Amino acid sequence: MPNHVMDCPADALAAPTSSCAWPSLGAIVGHSERLFRLLAEHTNDVIVLGAPDMQCLYVSPAALVVLGYDPHDLVGTSPVDFIHPDDIHVFAEHWTGILGGPEVRTVCSVRHRHREGHFVWIEASVRGVDDPRSGQIIGCVAALRDITARREAEDEIRHRALHDVLTGLPNRSLFRDRLDQAVAHAARTRSHFAVLACDLDRFKAINDSLGHPAGDALLRVTAARMRAVLRSCDTVARLGGDEFAVVLTSLDEAHSAECVAERLIAALSEPVDLDGQIVEVGVSIGIVVAANDGLGADELFKRADIALYEAKASGRNTYRAFCPEVGRRIATRSHLGLDMKEAIRRGEFRLVYQPVIDANTGAVVSLEALMRWQHPVHGEIGPSAFIPVAEETGLIVPLGSWAFQEACREATHWPPHVRVAVNISAVQMRRDGLELAVMQALATSGLPASRLKLEVTESVLMQDADNVLACLHRLRAIGVLVALDDFGTGYSSLSYLRRFPFDKIKIDRSFIRDIADPNAAAIVRAVVSIGERLGMGIVAEGVETAEQLELVRREGCNQVQGFLLSRPLTAERARAYVRSRPGSVGNDQGR
Repeated sequence: MPNHVMDCPADALAAPTSSCAWPSLGAIVGHSERLFRLLAEHTNDVIVLGAPDMQCLYVSPAALVVLGYDPHDLVGTSPVDFIHPDDIHVFAEHWTGILGGPEVRTVCSVRHRHREGHFVWIEASVRGVDDPRSGQIIGCVAALRDITARREAEDEIRHRALHDVLTGLPNRSLFRDRLDQAVAHAARTRSHFAVLACDLDRFKAINDSLGHPAGDALLRVTAARMRAVLRSCDTVARLGGDEFAVVLTSLDEAHSAECVAERLIAALSEPVDLDGQIVEVGVSIGIVVAANDGLGADELFKRADIALYEAKASGRNTYRAFCPEVGRRIATRSHLGLDMKEAIRRGEFRLVYQPVIDANTGAVVSLEALMRWQHPVHGEIGPSAFIPVAEETGLIVPLGSWAFQEACREATHWPPHVRVAVNISAVQMRRDGLELAVMQALATSGLPASRLKLEVTESVLMQDADNVLACLHRLRAIGVLVALDDFGTGYSSLSYLRRFPFDKIKIDRSFIRDIADPNAAAIVRAVVSIGERLGMGIVAEGVETAEQLELVRREGCNQVQGFLLSRPLTAERARAYVRSRPGSVGNDQGR
């Protein structure tokens, strides 16, 4: 510390606004200078003593490591000389608070220019120092901490929550937000915009024959070509699998929806070289033009989806605009809905169970109940086909009640430490009777409430969040566990962690698939850290390789689920699987 700081007369404390105002602060520190030096010069944080005019009077040696500057180079400067222009207002607001009194302590995060020219994120904890006699602020003490790595990880989490990991395109949540914005803008300006629903043709055949890496490469090429066709004001998103969607704003004759669809078809029809293998893939497109007729985002996309179905039925690699007279898509779903009513009566639905395993012991912790439908004519129909229809028709409510009854009944045949997990639909949450269905299933089966776990996705929480969370709180109060499924795929996941004490966080499989990437691993590590801090268990979904298992275990995930451990099993095979794992009754605990 400069000697002149310590040599200022002690009576300078009486005149904090004079030219010797700072030495009065030095007199306060002077009697324990050695202790101050020891602390300031051996901490990783940058310690700064400042005057009321923001001038730096002392800077600890850590500045060389954190900011690249020799501490002496910063003495006499002001923070505003180094803070990023966009963050000046943040610093100014906090500085005003500091001057309010010595008891005021503020913490703010700003970008500080490094000596090499780039900016680093700094968390500044600042407190005013007062003259003990006059009570006036005569300076401040600040501790500056480099939080660049943390901010980058948080930014990456936010980006991944809004974007598809594989292609970098906006995901379903961000697409919905952009579509809502387009609807609102069109209502204000009485302008037109269009929604395009796009499905790749022949993608499944290519993916199955050449493998998932080739399929992933094809999706990345598709995303790049679609971006090249569209304008910067348009939005193209990947909704999942080979499904894409587009919002076209500010339509005019030269940039009509049909013209864009033709250019997209031409671009995606060009051959693609996949590591020496030349493949061709087309695209089918459904179009709906919003003409300020008061239609909401859901109805617009539904119409685009109906038009897409017509494009596929017309031979693929083409486009169709929505036509109110064409109801083939709706009729097909209506027939499926009618079939579902009979299927429930005939008992055609069944549950299969996929285990969740303790990553350290290999024991089964719980099993997730998954619904299947064996249609007498069409064979097995996947959940992706019948669940949306069940939600549209309201049949998801009786189906959900049956699933609770069946899952709880089956779980009574498992060891008492094994829980059963049941997924909850947004429609079930909106309709009355969910709590009654849960309690009836528990009462009928005799299963303790603590052995039932409800899994909800962010899409469930987004709709009438207050009532949904209140319902989950009531169920949790009787002992039922609640897990947040597909964590990281929505843009509000972190906020829901703050609003509800979930028992489990299930990290979405998209993060686990890329966990060998250091950036993806850092995201998983951050989620694990958040879960531990909040007392929530972590489950890694979609573990398909031994390498992924080892990496998620290394990052702290204590439970895993995926095809590497087991595919969904029938009830009988699930019982046998549980008995075969470590920790079950009569099984060798040491293996």
